[in-house]
Amino acid sequence: MAYKIGEFTFDTPEEARKAKKEAEAIAYITKQMKSASPQAVLKLYQQMLEKDLFQTKLGLAFLTDIYDNLKKEKSLAGFFIPPVPGSDCKETDKKKKPVDKQIIMLKKQVHLLMALCITMAIIIVGMFVINATSTHPTVLNYEEKLIDKYAGWEKELTEREAAVYKKEQQLKK
Repeated sequence: MAYKIGEFTFDTPEEARKAKKEAEAIAYITKQMKSASPQAVLKLYQQMLEKDLFQTKLGLAFLTDIYDNLKKEKSLAGFFIPPVPGSDCKETDKKKKPVDKQIIMLKKQVHLLMALCITMAIIIVGMFVINATSTHPTVLNYEEKLIDKYAGWEKELTEREAAVYKKEQQLKK
């Protein structure tokens, strides 16, 4: 026994029941799309494809109609419109990637941040080189340098005291 829903006939009651649910969804979606912009319709179309909302001949025909209308829309000329899976939609823009301003902007930001990271790495390496070759005290080695300096003074003072003590001893004799 064949079941007819819309223009399509279905062999099993399960397919007919599925098609009937899809017909109700199509009626609701069509009502919502009447006042929507082409970009909103495209988003809705992409969501329906992602969620695999329609699976019967009736639903796939509806998606194909939306696809054809979106392809004809001039305001969507630069956008990628995915074809309906399992249908006869011919995709002429398969090689053409979606042109999205956010993607382009994000790529520019990635390049800028990469350049900044490389610059910072070069600066850090330069700082280590300067620190390793510098003779002046820095934050990393100031304590050692000051201790060495004062130790040198102490040694010099001790030598001078010894020389003065020797002279005093010689003068006392």
